[in-house]
Amino acid sequence: MNKKLLDQFEDFNEFVKLIDDITWEKPISPGKWTVKEVVAHLWNWDTYTLNTMLPNIKDQVKLPGFVDHDTHNLKAIEKAKEF
Repeated sequence: MNKKLLDQFEDFNEFVKLIDDITWEKPISPGKWTVKEVVAHLWNWDTYTLNTMLPNIKDQVKLPGFVDHDTHNLKAIEKAKEF
């Protein structure tokens, strides 16, 4: 992974650490996910990409089929409850 991309991830991590508890629990707009759920969603997909997709690309193995998006997103919402 190149340094610029790693720096962007680190900047995002630092940004997330600055989010106060009230904002963290607030929906991004009425009827939408909370900030915490959006961050968990990004984390869940990044983790899937890092642990499942990239190793296969690196090894030039056939990529696995994509997971069911709705199920994968619900797992992220459940994970957000742990924060």
